Amino acid sequence: MAAIAEQAGASLRTLYGTFSDKADVFEAVLGRYRLRMAAATLPAYRRASSPPEAIAAIVRAGLAYLDAEPAFARLITIDVYSAGGAALERRDEAIEAAQRLIETGLQNSDLDSPIAAEAIQGALYGMLAARVRSRKAGNLAGLAPLAIYMILAPFMGAEEAYRWATE
Repeated sequence: MAAIAEQAGASLRTLYGTFSDKADVFEAVLGRYRLRMAAATLPAYRRASSPPEAIAAIVRAGLAYLDAEPAFARLITIDVYSAGGAALERRDEAIEAAQRLIETGLQNSDLDSPIAAEAIQGALYGMLAARVRSRKAGNLAGLAPLAIYMILAPFMGAEEAYRWATE
């Protein structure tokens, strides 16, 4: 807790007066970042005029946000494993929410499958975590074309997915 207090520029007394333990601090930080990410990504998703456009918009906005907030990118992909069970549950909830966006955006396709959406989301999370672990987190937005293609190709075919991924 001393290291956390030092990084936050707060005294231990203030930290313990506000939070009960490290997990409590982790949840507060995670919640703050999540709200900011929602504010940075959901408007682009909602402005889209089609499901593929919405997927492309939220992927680009989300990866740009993670580039701008590398501490959050590390928090959700690496540090979450040492933050305890509650943090992992929150991570899983966020993954499920992203998976629902994939399912909702593409439910009128020929491949309306929760299993496909789960596999896509798992691959995306793995790709993101690998990039963050490789210390190339400042280039997460560069993953956008591949991520968009991975999401859209099973639902609309390679050529159409490529068009959306490279726009």
